[in-house]
Amino acid sequence: KGTRVEVVEDGVVCWVEKTELVPLADAGEFFTKAIKADALDAYSHNFRGWAQYLLGKPADAVKDFDQFLQLVPPEATGHRVVAFSNRGLVLAEMGKFDAALKDLDEAVRLGHRPAQLNRGWAYELKGDYKAAVLDYTLLIEAGPPSPLALNNLAWLKATCPDAAFRDGGKAVELARRACEPSGDREGMF
Repeated sequence: KGTRVEVVEDGVVCWVEKTELVPLADAGEFFTKAIKADALDAYSHNFRGWAQYLLGKPADAVKDFDQFLQLVPPEATGHRVVAFSNRGLVLAEMGKFDAALKDLDEAVRLGHRPAQLNRGWAYELKGDYKAAVLDYTLLIEAGPPSPLALNNLAWLKATCPDAAFRDGGKAVELARRACEPSGDREGMF
């Protein structure tokens, strides 16, 4: 609308000024310029890492998350936890489950809720459905329920290759709950 764009993140709707957005195709170059301007700009590595991941360059994303972790001091756990969660997700999607779970376990230990969601996804990709269900369920029960955790658990219950974890009725219930916070406006769910 006008000068703003509606953004829905984990079921929460917010508005962002169009002038504050960088198209994904330009994000790599944008953050590379920022890094060249300030070699100690840790966050540009984190953001470029996400861009690399979304552009289908997971190995480059991991390098950026590695650099972010090198630049942020160990005592800055609130910042490092995000990089552990991000890198863990990318490593899981690359099939590097041991390294992924090491990062995600550390981020969960430090209290990062999104890392628990990512760890559930890593377990799901690995085929450890029991552990995935546990992580998703813990996020849902801890409240407020994460729409992404509800969505992921719904998909697992609907499509799991292991019949012991499938439950169509529960999948529909979880999917409906995932859609409620956005008023059924989040297409991913």
